[in-house]
Amino acid sequence: MGRRRKWRAGVGLAMVACVAASTLALGVASTASGAVITCMAPGKRVVEVTSARNMTCLAAREDIDSFTDPFAPSFKTPGGYECTRIVEKTDPSNRVSTWRCAKGSKAYRFDRYGLTAPGVRVKSVGYDKTFRVTRCVNKGETDLVLAGTAPGNYRLRINAPGGRGSLSLSGGNEQDGIKAGGTVTSVRVGDAGDIVAAGRFSSGLSGKFTVTGECA
Repeated sequence: MGRRRKWRAGVGLAMVACVAASTLALGVASTASGAVITCMAPGKRVVEVTSARNMTCLAAREDIDSFTDPFAPSFKTPGGYECTRIVEKTDPSNRVSTWRCAKGSKAYRFDRYGLTAPGVRVKSVGYDKTFRVTRCVNKGETDLVLAGTAPGNYRLRINAPGGRGSLSLSGGNEQDGIKAGGTVTSVRVGDAGDIVAAGRFSSGLSGKFTVTGECA
């Protein structure tokens, strides 16, 4: 009987240690307000949450896993977190990009490993979506011809040679489909391929829009 109790105690200690390690990795334990915790929380699409503030690592991982559109230098998750890329390493032996996501006092960082395709973000009042760039041509800093796609057969087209032209959005289904068009009034393409364009919708959506991201 004594040996049996000793064996059970050992198993109990091992289980407690295992649970404690898992809790540390996912950061499910409560933390002091404002404290930053280190995370090791792998998610979908080669993503790993590396730190969190005023939230658990598990909550951070669930938030970034809910984002299913293409990654771009900036984007917004369905949970309302505004994410901005702060590090990009393009060395073939160490390709990793880091984003910081924040909403109010809560924030987290995540790494994405491997090659991330160029992406752009189209934003206006009532519309905010990212697209993977499939074609981009620019012959100068105010010249842009671009095509992009997103899951759900969403498509983006920009035809603005000389800095002025058109933008069109299409795709989706009956519940969340879109068909919109507008006029591009300004374009700036930086030396590193970063894009900033602006204009106004004329059909399907209303108001001004911005397009930010990268050409290559």
